[in-house]
Amino acid sequence: MKYEDDGFDPTPYDRILSGIHTPAKSAAEITEEGISASDVARHRNSAAGYGSSRNRVPDQTEHRSDKEISEAEDRGFQIGDEIVLDTDSEITPSEIAAEEASDSAEIVFAENNQIAEDANAAALQTETEEEPEEDTIESISQIDDEKENIELSEFKDDLAETQSDLRSEESVETGDIAEAEDREKAPSDRNEKRAEPETESTRIALDNLLVANELSFMEIKEGESTRIYLEEDILVPDIKPDMARILSMDGSIRCADREIKSGQKGEDKIKVTGDIMLETIYIPEQPAAEPMVTIQSRIPFKTDWNIGTAPFSSAVIKPVIESIDYMVINERKFRAKLAVMLTMREYSGKHIELFEGIRGEDIEVLKEKVTVTDVLAKKSDILDIEEELMLKENNPLPSRILRYGINVVENHKQITPEKAVISGLIYCNILYLSEPPELFAETISEGNLSDDSAEEMQSTLVAAEPAFYQGKVEFTQFIPLDVTDAQSGSRITFDSSELSVKIKNFGEGDEEEAGGIGFAIEGSINTSIEVYKNVEEEIVTDVYHNEKELVYDSEPLSAKALSGSGVTELTAREILNIPAQYGDIDQVIYISGKVQNVESTAENGKETVSGNLEIELLALAADDGRTPFKMQHTIPFRGSMDIAGANAGMMAESDVYIKELWFDKINSKQIEVNAGILALGTVFGYETCRLIKNPCFVKTESENERKASMIIYISRPQDDLWKIAKKFRTTRERISRINGLETDRPIAEGMKLLIIK
Repeated sequence: MKYEDDGFDPTPYDRILSGIHTPAKSAAEITEEGISASDVARHRNSAAGYGSSRNRVPDQTEHRSDKEISEAEDRGFQIGDEIVLDTDSEITPSEIAAEEASDSAEIVFAENNQIAEDANAAALQTETEEEPEEDTIESISQIDDEKENIELSEFKDDLAETQSDLRSEESVETGDIAEAEDREKAPSDRNEKRAEPETESTRIALDNLLVANELSFMEIKEGESTRIYLEEDILVPDIKPDMARILSMDGSIRCADREIKSGQKGEDKIKVTGDIMLETIYIPEQPAAEPMVTIQSRIPFKTDWNIGTAPFSSAVIKPVIESIDYMVINERKFRAKLAVMLTMREYSGKHIELFEGIRGEDIEVLKEKVTVTDVLAKKSDILDIEEELMLKENNPLPSRILRYGINVVENHKQITPEKAVISGLIYCNILYLSEPPELFAETISEGNLSDDSAEEMQSTLVAAEPAFYQGKVEFTQFIPLDVTDAQSGSRITFDSSELSVKIKNFGEGDEEEAGGIGFAIEGSINTSIEVYKNVEEEIVTDVYHNEKELVYDSEPLSAKALSGSGVTELTAREILNIPAQYGDIDQVIYISGKVQNVESTAENGKETVSGNLEIELLALAADDGRTPFKMQHTIPFRGSMDIAGANAGMMAESDVYIKELWFDKINSKQIEVNAGILALGTVFGYETCRLIKNPCFVKTESENERKASMIIYISRPQDDLWKIAKKFRTTRERISRINGLETDRPIAEGMKLLIIK
């Protein structure tokens, strides 16, 4: 081992440590070196039964009786013992006999209630020529192992018997590293109490001497939710026929303010307002020209959400209709009951002061690397949509739309520092009534179709029959960005509540599409993008001074850290049996679905997502009246995606979308339902640590106590270099060099370490 930087000779230390593992010299051998056997025995008895606590002032020192010394001689050592070897005064062979009345050589046993273990014998031979200075390594170089030898091997038996005795003795030091650390870090709801000496103390403020840094990032909080219930009586418009029964009811919801800003002091509650566009399909009492009728209603809502938001934060509200119930009051009135779930995603700026040091003071600090996720960019952009949906050959011409469903799904994205290029797909399911022949003849007379085309298409039409159409269109959107840092991930969401479907006459076109009557998707998509970056910061989590008593408050820090993201496509398939009360099925006229009860978990490099697909089918029975009926069914789905940083206990999120939804009629009693599902997963970990707050020096009455300059410490469970160095107010590097340890090497239980003050 090399100690050139410290300027001392390590040889005496090597002899001390090696003496712990080798038998001590006999009394006869030592006598030959000029020390009498009686002096050796007296010195051994003194070492075994005599000691002092470092927290005890000199006038509290006690001498043990010969009987006590003899009992201690047989006790031995245990794990956690501290053999404190004080070298602050000279020891010569002639002074060994007087050692029983002085504090110049002590052996202090530290209590450990966990594990008892035999300790090996150690031999220490010291002779000093000058008074050594405290806290210097040079003082140890004056030890001469040829002058004295303390035999410690005789104290190896009856460990368990002596533990309780040692606890009751004033000379036993009981400071436990783990317990001290717990006391120092114990929280108390912002009321964390300082670990202070029990003696009278004086605080020394350090406000002008503190060195600090600032950690700034945008924090994302989510999971807050509230549920509101709505009940509305709705009248059938005068122009609509009387109602016999409700076939189906569905709705879409939109908030007046999707994003709500907080003021300087934050908000105790936020006001959420919006509308529900309710679509009701019912069967009239006297089916004539139309077998089913649609009523569109608007139901406004508002609520004061009692939730606290941070100052200058923004809250993005996501509304979802959880359930819809209805009942017919009479032929001109019906009642709708809805449950609406509101969830919030809050974005707030965090500015945290980080303790770095104290000017002019030599302190030891413990640092931890903490990763937090910052939002580099958060932007929204509106894209106007006007896309045509052309009918297929077997689709009859539409006269009226009864219901439609729209799903907007991310297809591809590319993010650069200047912009985000987003490609998406709009999937559309439409239930409509076909155009009756008389209306079709009117279309012919207007010259929209040729006579040949009209004759051919007229033969395929059935008066006022319900029909089903599925289509999709692709769009590309550009969102400008100003992102200079490398990104760690991103998230894209779509708000399609402003999109609608209409019947459109495309006019004369190509020969194959002459008179093109079809559908058009019109309105706008509000696209939001978030770009993330992981920020790594070294944070001081513990601190101490080698000479002064330093205390501080602590505050917990918990921050989300993006671990990874992934994507997967799932399929859900199930064969549905037609309930007996509906008889045989003639035709399925509409299908819709909603994703419910999504759960995501992270484990072993994967994110698993599961949930339910709530399916609704509208069909016509194979009876004389072709009676419409509704079927509902729940189809479970489950899948996983690879995310390298995903581990158990992390927070997993998933955005799940229905891409395609279709059906096949197997026979008159069975229908096969298939769904294509897109899942976008994100995994976040939580980085936690404790921050140093309000550090200050404390001047106590015990500061003038003399302290041992050399200690042999037997390590305890859960010990590490930092805990040991802090306990004895030295450094990890010094302990490592003296004991020939690697800095990052774990400390094994029962390891014997030489501590130099």
